[in-house]
Amino acid sequence: MAIPTETTAWVTGALDHDSALVARTCAGERAAFEQLFARYQNRIYRLALGLLGDAEEAQDATQDAFVRAYRQLRSFRGDSAFLTWLYRIGVNQCLTRLRKRRRQAEAMLDLGKDLPVTTDGVAERAVEVQRVREVVNQLSAAYRVVLVLRFWHELSLQEIADVTGATAPQIKMRLHRARKAFARRYLADTGSRA
Repeated sequence: MAIPTETTAWVTGALDHDSALVARTCAGERAAFEQLFARYQNRIYRLALGLLGDAEEAQDATQDAFVRAYRQLRSFRGDSAFLTWLYRIGVNQCLTRLRKRRRQAEAMLDLGKDLPVTTDGVAERAVEVQRVREVVNQLSAAYRVVLVLRFWHELSLQEIADVTGATAPQIKMRLHRARKAFARRYLADTGSRA
C-alpha cells in the first residue's frame, strides 16, 4: 500500500526538522533541544506512564530520558528517526526503574511489609482503564513494552523492533504472547472480582 504523497512529505519534513534541531543542539543552541522536548515530551510521558503505571514516576522517567538524550545527543548517528532513538532511551529508563522497583518489592516482602496499592477513578471507564493498567503492570517488562508501544503509541512492528533492538518477527511473536498473557490475567482478574 502506497503512502499518500502529503503524508510522506509531512513525515520527511518532520524528520528533516528533527535532524536540524539535533544539529543545532550539538552546535550549542539549547533552544533547539527545548523544541525537541516540547515536541516529544507527551509521547515519552505516555510511554512511561504505560510502562510504569504511576504518574509521578512517569514524570521522573520522562525527565531522566530527556536528560540522558541531551547528554548523549552527540552519539545519535541518525540511523533511525530521532523519535525512535528517544523511545529507546525512554524504554530503557522505564526498565531500569522496573528492575529497581522489583528489587525494592522483594526486599519489602522479605521484611514482611505490605506494598501500598493505589487505585483511582470513580467513573466506570476510569475503573476499567485502571484495571487494564493493573493487568499490564503484572506482565513481564518485555511484554509490557510491546503492548504499550503497539496499542497505546500505535507503533508498527518494525518501529517496535527498532526501539527494542529485536527483529520484527521476534516482536510479532512477543506481541502475540503478550496479548495472550494479558487476556489470561484480565479474565482471571475479572473472574476474581465477580
